[in-house]
Amino acid sequence: MEVLPKGSEMSLRPEMETEEYAEYCKSAGWKMIDSQRRFCIFRKEKEDAVPIVTEEERFDNVYHAEWKSWLNLSGAALFLTVLYCMEFWFLTFETWAFSNVMIFLIMMLVFQSVVSLAQAVNLMWWRWHNLKKIKSDEVVRYTRQNPFWRYGREITFIIVLIGFSILAWNEMREIIPPVWIMIGLILLFTAWIMYWRPNASNNRLAQLIGGGVIVLIAIPIIMISIFGNDEGTKNQIHRSEIPFGMGDFCEAYEQAEIEYYDAGYSSSILGNVWNIYLNYYGASDNQMSATLYQSDKEWVMERIWKFQMKHFGEAYKNESCAEEWEALEAWKIAEARYYVHYPNQILILSVPNEMKKDEIEKLKRILKEMPDTQEKVQTCDIMAL
Repeated sequence: MEVLPKGSEMSLRPEMETEEYAEYCKSAGWKMIDSQRRFCIFRKEKEDAVPIVTEEERFDNVYHAEWKSWLNLSGAALFLTVLYCMEFWFLTFETWAFSNVMIFLIMMLVFQSVVSLAQAVNLMWWRWHNLKKIKSDEVVRYTRQNPFWRYGREITFIIVLIGFSILAWNEMREIIPPVWIMIGLILLFTAWIMYWRPNASNNRLAQLIGGGVIVLIAIPIIMISIFGNDEGTKNQIHRSEIPFGMGDFCEAYEQAEIEYYDAGYSSSILGNVWNIYLNYYGASDNQMSATLYQSDKEWVMERIWKFQMKHFGEAYKNESCAEEWEALEAWKIAEARYYVHYPNQILILSVPNEMKKDEIEKLKRILKEMPDTQEKVQTCDIMAL
């Protein structure tokens, strides 16, 4: 079995160049049995058959083919890992940190990249080790690759799909079954390609057309699953489940009725976050918006606070009120927008009017009574009248 460095991974049968190479080898006493991708199998027909390539050339061909394959498969994965890790840490930390799905996907990307880098190190060690053998006139044996290294990406992909399906079931239960249907179609299409064994150009064309057909089938199924289900995936949170409203700390709103509210809750292994918007009957400025982060991990709170501090600029009139809130840091912006940092909580609150001392005390008690870890509730957006 020889490795053809210029062979294509898309070619599942002998190409014209391979056939020409086979004719050259036939005159030397070797008959080509078959070829696929970069591999070509020959049978020795003459006892005095001249070796097709020298041991050094064979080793060089195998090494470069393995390295090229690694670059093709691992380059995109490493790029995506760096891209998403940077996006997570610098752009979307305050949202992705409270999504188990996003944390899981990033961890899987990192794991895949670590495996890819380990494969690169292993390949370099293999080259160094066998070059010593060649220089010592020892025989280099090419053995089957360890299944974990060989199918590491496929194993990781399956783990990601299963983990994603479990973690995102409550939020995306209408989408997950169609995704698995689409994967099933892809597997069937792949099996057909392997049975057909097209050459490189036909394989590319078939995959382009097949991919388009699968997408055209999958999109309507996903759309029907999402919009054809009256119940939807989101569980509505009753007003009583919202941690607090203005009526809980402001006397003027104790009897006021809520005209509209929009609430979201998200939880992960790093903590949880509430996003609350309340609009009371009356004047258009009778609104409260609040975001409450909770985590027992100090580095998470510090990172979120750093994100929030980016909103501050010279155009804002910042007034420290940490003493009133008994917080690590607390700032009042403009008339009635507050940024409050406790060891395990961060509150961003906007109310119609500047809060009085007794109102701050009531809200502080509410925050202290809230548990550090709340029962898992799926992320949701609620609109109710």
